[in-house]
Amino acid sequence: EATARQAEAWSGVEKSLRDRLQ
Repeated sequence: EATARQAEAWSGVEKSLRDRLQ
């Protein structure tokens, strides 16, 4: 589903941001 893909993509973005902050 598009929603599932969107959630998965956002999870990747969130992880990238957290990695940059740390």
